[in-house]
This record gives sequence, structure tokens and C-alpha cells, in this order.
Amino acid sequence: MEIPPIHYMQARSLKNTFDDPDLAKLVTSMCEGKTLNLFAGRNRLQGVDEFRVDLSEEFGPDYHGYAEDFLIQNKEKFNTIVYDAPWENHIRDNRRQKDLIVEALEEDGRIICISRFTTEFGEHSGMEIVDLTLVDPEGGQRPFYVTVEQKVSSSKAMGVARPAIAVNQLDETGTITTISKKEALQLSVSIQGWCTREELSWIYDRASALVQNSIWVELGTWKGRSICPALMGAPDSCQVFSVDTLAGHPKSVTRREASYGWWVLDHVHALSKLSMTLGKGGISCLRQESVAGATHFRDGQLDVVYLDRDYRDEGEAIALDVAAWGPKLKSGGTLCGRNYGIPFSSGGLENVIDDLLPDRELGPGSIWYWNKH
Repeated sequence: MEIPPIHYMQARSLKNTFDDPDLAKLVTSMCEGKTLNLFAGRNRLQGVDEFRVDLSEEFGPDYHGYAEDFLIQNKEKFNTIVYDAPWENHIRDNRRQKDLIVEALEEDGRIICISRFTTEFGEHSGMEIVDLTLVDPEGGQRPFYVTVEQKVSSSKAMGVARPAIAVNQLDETGTITTISKKEALQLSVSIQGWCTREELSWIYDRASALVQNSIWVELGTWKGRSICPALMGAPDSCQVFSVDTLAGHPKSVTRREASYGWWVLDHVHALSKLSMTLGKGGISCLRQESVAGATHFRDGQLDVVYLDRDYRDEGEAIALDVAAWGPKLKSGGTLCGRNYGIPFSSGGLENVIDDLLPDRELGPGSIWYWNKH
């Protein structure tokens, strides 16, 4: 089993999928040979040998009518099929339509899915994911995936070895163990947030040092920039929790965005689904205040608690979190966070940490950490 290449991109607010030129360029670059665009819409795929199917004559389709009607009548084979259905028409449970789409592919053909699911077809349809991009639109729209699924040839189905991908790390049985640190950091830095690359690297290293079945908790996640390297670096059996109200900070310049709790949560869920595609356990989200979140865990249960809430002007808040979460750590566990030495955002954090945890240590950037004895 291989891990597909994983990418992250931001896009402008979309009325039609290909209104964003970068997204259109991405999809056209994935098209090979004769391409069937099943729900073509307004925008044409530039430079692509495209056969367009749409219910609206306004968009100038080559076939005017329902996609399934076309597939039933169709006798041609296509190298690529672009599947960009309206969200309510996605076909995860429509076996008939899935079979018709796969039948319309040439051997080793591909389906490009624009969807909120990481896979529309999968191995039960004789397909495998070979490329995955998480797209993050502006304007409060929910994230979605652009997934390339390749038709599995008969030689592959019989177990012929596939070429290795350099960033993939598999054990001797072919089980996914992790993705490379470089790939994890590339994904992390592309997610909106404040953690620097060197801080993200420290988080990844700390997570990768955990043993199986460890538990990592992050307080204050927003879109998932800093939880991403923890999730990707930790062993597959580890549990990763996010504790966040998703209400934002009253003084934050991003208050308007952060207040859209469902929208921010969708980013975290998308990252969680992405990790599960890689064999990880995903992210468990506790949408509540940090001190209340601590009540979900037993004393001495946790391996790492990462404090990344917005503590501006709130020295008392960091003290409450240290008091609530410190007892939850195992002996040898780590309480850590960032914003140490950043006066405009730390709200007296350094003084509180130094008073409560005098043997704390400092990491790269604004990272601080304390190992429980």
C-alpha cells in the first residue's frame, strides 16, 4: 500500500469550481488524453481534449442531459473522467452510477473527483488514490478535496510490485507507518496560522518520539497548523485531541473568521480525514473551554499537552490551564506551548510559566516545555 502525494492549496471564494484559475490549472494538469467532464458547468478545461456533459444548454455541452443517461448510452472509453457533481449529487452509495463511470475508463484511466470525501470510488470499484489535494476556499466556504483515483490494472491487481515513492515510509508488511517529516512540514506550513516552521519542526520531533498508544492533546487549534505535525509525526496508534471553543479571541483581528465555528471545525475535520487516509487515527475534537476539557481525562493519562490558546492579556488563563492539565500528565509527560518571549501576544505568559514551572526549558522560536518528573 502506498501513501498518495498530499497537497494543500488555498483558493478564492468559489461560485463555480473553476472560477479560481489556480484550481482550474491544477485539474487541467491532471487530465490525460480524452477527458469526459460529467458535470461540466460554465468553465471549460483549457488545453484539454474535453467532452462536456451538462443538464444546462447554457453551458454549451457536447451532451445535453443527465450524466447517468449519457453513461448508459455511451460506448466510448475515456482516459480521464472529471467528476465534479453538485454536492448533493455525490455518489458514495450509488453503486450503479459508480460502475458506469469506471466502465467508461480506459485501462489505467483516471477519475479526478472534486468532493468533500477523500475517495468517491476506492478499491471496491477497482480504483486507488494516487494524488490528494485539500483545497481551502476563502469567504467561509467549506474545504474540499481534489482526488485522483487511478484504475487498477490487472497486473497490479495480481500483486505486481508498485514503484516506491520517496516520501512514503512503509514497514516490511506494507503497512503505513508515517509520512516523511519534510512532507508533514510542507503540509503544516501551508495551513493558515502563526506557528513558525522551526516550531512546527519541534512539534513533529516531539510527536515522533512518542511510543505507541500515547495521547497528545492540543489546547487551541483553529485551522490545525500546529496539530498537523503532531498528527503526522506520532505513531499510528496514538490518539490526538483538540480542545477549542472555536469562538476566537475578542481582540483577534481574525475574530470574524474564527467566530464561524462550524467553518473552522470543517478545516480540522478535513485534516483529520486526510490523516485517516494515511492510516492515522484522526483528531478527536472537544469543543469547549480548556479547563472543562481537562475533566475528560484521568490524572496521569496523557503524554503531551500542547498549550496554544490565545493568552493575550490573560496571565491568569495560562495559570489555570497549567493547574488543570499538569496533573493529567504521566510521569515523564510534557507540558509545552509557544509565545514565550513574544510580549505583544503572551499576556504575562513568561512570568507565570517561570513561577509555576521553574525548571521549564526553551525550544526553538517561542517554544517552552516542561517534563513532569
